[in-house]
Amino acid sequence: MKDSYSFQERNKYWFNDGSFQLLEPKAYSIARLGAYKNLFSGCGIVHDHAPLQLDAYYDAMPIIVPKHFRQCHSITLGNWWGGGSPEEEMAMTKGKMPFIIHLGEGTDEVTKAEFALLDERKLLMANTMMIHGIAFSKKEIRRIADVGATVCWCPGSNYY
Repeated sequence: MKDSYSFQERNKYWFNDGSFQLLEPKAYSIARLGAYKNLFSGCGIVHDHAPLQLDAYYDAMPIIVPKHFRQCHSITLGNWWGGGSPEEEMAMTKGKMPFIIHLGEGTDEVTKAEFALLDERKLLMANTMMIHGIAFSKKEIRRIADVGATVCWCPGSNYY
């Protein structure tokens, strides 16, 4: 992912030093550009990749950016945005706040195997929200429904 064209293009303008302080001027302009992209696409609520921003950040967005959630980027890449392990992040939700994770983002064998790992690690719960999900099988979709978890299906989100 970090070798992708869009990631490299973003780094030409703003390089994330790992602090994820999105009110820093260049980071803020990229975040607002993304918010408007989503708004113009018809999406008025978007989970931000970097939780725990100052209130001024959320207040300035033209869309709703939820404040209260825990997350892990993915089973494959871990929590490279900062934060604890997936299990630590899930524990902090106390089963009430959303636990958001990118899962099944591709169709290769690695991403096809992510769902089983999520389930084995006991991270598939009613408060789990999986982003993408294009690699899910019918059996996995049934399992998601059985536990009451949710999927934000984004088949084309990585094309921009």
